[in-house]
Amino acid sequence: MSIKYNNFNLQWPILLCIVGKSGSGKTTLAKHFEIELRIPTIVSYTTRKMRDDEENGVDHIFVSEFPYSKDDGEILAWTNFGGHDYWTTHSQVSRNDVCTYVIDEKGLVEMKNKYGEIYDIISVYRDWE
Repeated sequence: MSIKYNNFNLQWPILLCIVGKSGSGKTTLAKHFEIELRIPTIVSYTTRKMRDDEENGVDHIFVSEFPYSKDDGEILAWTNFGGHDYWTTHSQVSRNDVCTYVIDEKGLVEMKNKYGEIYDIISVYRDWE
């Protein structure tokens, strides 16, 4: 199946994976892509508690428990940070031809190794001191 996007024929969905240190502006860059370029951002699920300045469904999708096994075929990316699970699913990507995803470097490497043949995964490194 081929996807038509801005005069380009895509063979599979494009994931713009934004990687960088904590506080480097990854989420800000993803929001810029969404507002200025109309490229939607995949919102991760997490088991961590929502902070006062966060909105459910915008910053993360907050849930009480991880409902999959880590090897479940529906999981595209998963990590555990600070004792909390963070993940996204293939079904979140299939809704969009091109999307951004904020991910850590380890998760990016795993995603490319596992799913580089079904997604065009482009790394965007955000380095802000």
